[in-house]
Amino acid sequence: MIKEAIEKSGVTGNPKKLKEERAKIRDYAYNVKGFEGIMYKWDMKDGVPTNKPIFLFRIEGGKKILVDSVLPDF
Repeated sequence: MIKEAIEKSGVTGNPKKLKEERAKIRDYAYNVKGFEGIMYKWDMKDGVPTNKPIFLFRIEGGKKILVDSVLPDF
């Protein structure tokens, strides 16, 4: 996704534009639509996956325990 963000957002690699170009990559990744990842097709809205569950875990005795999962409703 980062490679695609660099290519599609006009990042040049110019050290003088580092802060600006990092923001372009962040903004692209926060709102990407239809990115074909290794296992999923990614759609994001404001940095949250819109088509995948979000999981909440708690740690008890050093073990991860699933508390709940929610599929965002955007």
